[in-house]
Amino acid sequence: MGRLYRGFTLIELLVVIGIIGMLIAILMPALARTRESSRRVACASNLRQVGNALRMYFNDSKDRLPFVKQLPWVTPAVGEPTETIVQALEPFLRGGEGVWLCRSDRVRGIDDAALLALMPTAERYYDVFDASYQYNPFLNAFNGGESYLKAIEKMSGPPFSMPPQRMWVFHEFAPFHGKPGQPGSSNYLFADWHVGDIE
Repeated sequence: MGRLYRGFTLIELLVVIGIIGMLIAILMPALARTRESSRRVACASNLRQVGNALRMYFNDSKDRLPFVKQLPWVTPAVGEPTETIVQALEPFLRGGEGVWLCRSDRVRGIDDAALLALMPTAERYYDVFDASYQYNPFLNAFNGGESYLKAIEKMSGPPFSMPPQRMWVFHEFAPFHGKPGQPGSSNYLFADWHVGDIE
């Protein structure tokens, strides 16, 4: 008597395919969140390195804040700096340009006309600024070239009234890691040198 070979029926095959499809649908968002979480941690690490470079800059400049060209589309007036923050801190960074790039950097919904005109085709802020992170324009414009401690003291009083642990020195140009306003959507380097989110 011959052997009987029993294969999968069409229904069994469809059930298995359906279960695999459901597992993929359940796992994909979790994998995407994990990937974004790892990118956020990498960006926080970049900002720590930038903070270390800034402290080395202070050692080299008698504790003076960098005074740099803030916006790439503005032609500096006579006597204004032509160097960017990236160029100012370059000698103090070991990771080179990779430190300035957040892997989640994407241009989304810009409402600034000057910025939009400058980057109509740019996909990343890094492509325009050579960095995914912005140097605080208040520190730069009003306190550039001044003592860091004096600048922090000044901004801790009125009208800003921000203690160092709430005052940012660098932050990501946009909320790269989530929706605006959501916890964990942006990384900040604060004036007390910790990296975190504004709560």
